Amino acid sequence: MTQQKSLLILDCDGTLYKAGNIPLPMMKRALYQTMKTFGITSETYEKASAETRVTHPGLMNFLLKVSENNMINFARFSETMVKNLDYKQILPNPNLLSAIQKMAEKMPVCIFTNNCKKHLDNVLMSLFNKDTKKIGIPCFSIEDTFDGHWFNPKQSEKGLAIICKKMNVDPQNAVLIDDTLPILNQAKAQGLQTRLVTYKRPLVNHLHEMHAERSRV
Repeated sequence: MTQQKSLLILDCDGTLYKAGNIPLPMMKRALYQTMKTFGITSETYEKASAETRVTHPGLMNFLLKVSENNMINFARFSETMVKNLDYKQILPNPNLLSAIQKMAEKMPVCIFTNNCKKHLDNVLMSLFNKDTKKIGIPCFSIEDTFDGHWFNPKQSEKGLAIICKKMNVDPQNAVLIDDTLPILNQAKAQGLQTRLVTYKRPLVNHLHEMHAERSRV
């Protein structure tokens, strides 16, 4: 019998590093600073927030809305926001990189973030001194889920399916490791297996467990 191709999907924020390293208040300050830079009014802010909160969730869809659903404007806006973030609390973690690389010898591994590409590059550089092009595994950011109108984050009905399709894997043969329960519940509803990252069970623990399981097969 031919073995089905499998896939391990790793979240970024709160999974590759502790969420507290870039706390929510810092994200909000960076957003407000960026809006001020681009002259975005509070009226535009509130309108975009109301329109995207229910039908197109996620911070990046909000940024896309204030960018008038224009990817060029979004790139300028998101890159400026990332410049307003401080990544110094994300310390190098070569042990995690080693665990990811060893796991990739057992099954295909990719990273998928609801955040923008520039943010993912900065996180990977802080952790591993490698960006998305040099880390050696496929990396997907929210831009990779753009359908011509909106982004499709992991908590949407299409986001994970888009990544599985790009990796040529059926969702039933994929595993998502994430730190957010609603996202993991959405993944389960789509047939993916899931693992929850917590402070007591960080990503590296899951990788070691999965590597040991695969080694016994």
